[in-house]
Amino acid sequence: MNTPSFIVTGGAGFIGSNLVAALNRRGCRNVTVVDHLDAAGLKARNLQGLTYTRFVDKTEFRAALRAGGREWRVLNWSITLG
Repeated sequence: MNTPSFIVTGGAGFIGSNLVAALNRRGCRNVTVVDHLDAAGLKARNLQGLTYTRFVDKTEFRAALRAGGREWRVLNWSITLG
């Protein structure tokens, strides 16, 4: 059985990190967080204690999509915030 994968854009913000936490509570661990971390580290604190497979800076994510985004073609859900 295929494990569902999720991309949560804005995932380090208040709402996004709570969405990642809700996915974790439902057993979802294959989560990619896309966001831009602030210099003060406030957003990074929102991700503490959460389980996600990787973090991608939003600039890199956008560039990958513009370039064809092959690695992003096999996702089950994309949750966009902000």
